[in-house]
Amino acid sequence: MLQLYQMRQNTDKPVKEVVSVTELAARLGVERKSVYRWLEAGLIIGFRLPGGHYRIPLNELERICGAEKRG
Repeated sequence: MLQLYQMRQNTDKPVKEVVSVTELAARLGVERKSVYRWLEAGLIIGFRLPGGHYRIPLNELERICGAEKRG
């Protein structure tokens, strides 16, 4: 499954919305720890708020789900 997240980062689309680590994990059906590992490894794009919480652009969820459908 990690190979799926090692695709080239797509930053061409503008960021419309963001989701929290918890929301992304729930939508993907994985644990929050997995999302944190992917963020730290640079496998998915995210940013930290001043309070230290991560936010992931919804574009990343679309990229991940699109990659799963392609194979």
